[in-house]
Amino acid sequence: MRNLAGFLIMQYKKPPLTYEKQIELLQSRGLIIRDKAEAILLLNQTNYYRLSAYCIPFQQPKDQFKRDTTLQEVHDLYLFDRKLRRIIFDALQTVEISLRAHVSYYLAHKYGAFGYVYPSNFSSYFVYHDQWMEDLQSVIDRSREEFVEHYKTKYFGNLHLPIWIAIELISFGALSRLIRGLKQQDLKVLCSPFDVLAAIFPSCVHSLSYVRNICAHHGRLWNRELAVRPRIPKKTNRWHTPFEIPNNRIMGVSSVIYHMLTGFNSSASSFKTDLQELLNNQDPAYIKRMGFPENWLEHRIWNS
Repeated sequence: MRNLAGFLIMQYKKPPLTYEKQIELLQSRGLIIRDKAEAILLLNQTNYYRLSAYCIPFQQPKDQFKRDTTLQEVHDLYLFDRKLRRIIFDALQTVEISLRAHVSYYLAHKYGAFGYVYPSNFSSYFVYHDQWMEDLQSVIDRSREEFVEHYKTKYFGNLHLPIWIAIELISFGALSRLIRGLKQQDLKVLCSPFDVLAAIFPSCVHSLSYVRNICAHHGRLWNRELAVRPRIPKKTNRWHTPFEIPNNRIMGVSSVIYHMLTGFNSSASSFKTDLQELLNNQDPAYIKRMGFPENWLEHRIWNS
C-alpha cells in the first residue's frame, strides 16, 4: 500500500496479546518466569512494551534471552531506573525553581515588571518572542490559580502579568526558551550563581528541561541517548579531568546538575550521595550504558 506521496507503507498486523500470551512469548525467548500470577500483575501495572526496553541487556542475540535470565532481573533493572528518575527529578526541581527565581528577579529589576513583553529587551535572535507571548497568554487564559484570579480581579484591565507571577505559570521548556532569548550581557549575570559559562548556559538549561520532561512522563533514563544535550566546555580542564564527560548520556546531565547545585544550593551533597548509593548497588556494565565509568567520582566536577 502506498500513500499519496507514493511512499510504501507497511501495515501493522500484529494482534494484541493477552497477559498469558505475553508471558508465553517471553518464555519462548528463554526468560525464566517462576510465578505467572506475579508476572501478570507486573505486566498489568507496567505494560509489556515499557518493560521490553529493560530486556535488551539480557538478550543475545535480539529477542533471545541469555541463559538463566529471570523476569526478576529485568524488573530489578526497571526499578533501578525508576529510582534514578526520582533522584534526578528531585534535583531538577531545585535547579528549576532557582532558575525561575533568578530570571524573574533580574528581569524585573532591569526591565521592570512588564519588561519581558517587549522584544527590544531581548536578543535579536529571539525571533519567536511573539509566539512565546501567545503561548504565555494561552496558559494565563486557562489558569485557575488563585493568585492569577486575584490579580485579574484587583487589576482589571491590565493586559499582562508581572514577570514574577508569569514566571510561575510557564513550563520549564518555556523558561528555557526565554533564557535562550536573553541578551548576552544578561546571560552573563544570570549564569553567574550557577557557575556556568554564558556561552553554554542556554544549552544546559534546554537539556535540563528535556530531561525533566522525560522524568515527568516516566520515561527511561537508563541506557538512553539524549536527543537534547548540554554543551560541555571545551577549554576547561575541570570538565575533562581525568576523563571527558559524555554529554549524550545521563552522566553528562547529572554532572551539569551537580555542578549547578554546588554553585547555589546545599542539596548538592545529598544529590551526589543518593546517586552514589544507587549506582554502587548496580552492575558496572549497566552503569556504563549511562556514561558513568567505574571511576566517575574521581572526576574533578564530582570532587568539588
